[in-house]
Amino acid sequence: MAVRSLQARLFWVAMVALAAFLTLTGVALDQAFTQSAIAAMRERLQSYVWAYLSGSDVSVAGTLILPEFPPDPRFDRPQSGLYGAVFGNKINWQSGSAVGLELPWSPPLKPNEQRFFGPIASPAGPLYVLSQGVSWEVPKLGSIELTFNVAESTQGLQEQIDVYRRTLWFYLGGAGVRCCCSRSRCCGSGSGRSGASRATSRKWSAAPPTGSPGAIHASSSRSPRP
Repeated sequence: MAVRSLQARLFWVAMVALAAFLTLTGVALDQAFTQSAIAAMRERLQSYVWAYLSGSDVSVAGTLILPEFPPDPRFDRPQSGLYGAVFGNKINWQSGSAVGLELPWSPPLKPNEQRFFGPIASPAGPLYVLSQGVSWEVPKLGSIELTFNVAESTQGLQEQIDVYRRTLWFYLGGAGVRCCCSRSRCCGSGSGRSGASRATSRKWSAAPPTGSPGAIHASSSRSPRP
């Protein structure tokens, strides 16, 4: 009974340690994936800003000339989840997707200054926003400072994170169950072996082996046959 009690305590200690390890591992992996996904979104928004910058120009009249085609067709679709805007020096432009929406754009930034923030609430839902300040040299007008903004809904990002979380905890939970079952079988087989050993010991103690001193003495006390 004492052996079984000790094995039970060891089993539950091992299970608690395993659960703590799997939980900490899951949380660490989840946080790492989330940060990686947010970094990927920032790089994507940065590429949209560079695409607008490389295809835009400012006329001598101070009018902003944008590329004929946006870097992503969603910039032209109303409330598509991807939005753009340019502000500064009497320029106030927003992409077709942002028409009718009051989005939380960044305040004017200095040239070469960049800002990435979110998620932030908006009429279009939570957004991540990347803003880039630039300085444009225009003949006869001098330097014009503009702030390019792009924003993306968090919906796609959250769906990606949710799929990863479900997969992660499914596999970690499966690993925990397998370890639990394996440990339980080991404890059960150990108890069986211990019980068999005790039964064998009792059997031998109840029946002294042939050739014991008592048997030899009884044999020698018999008188020889004529």
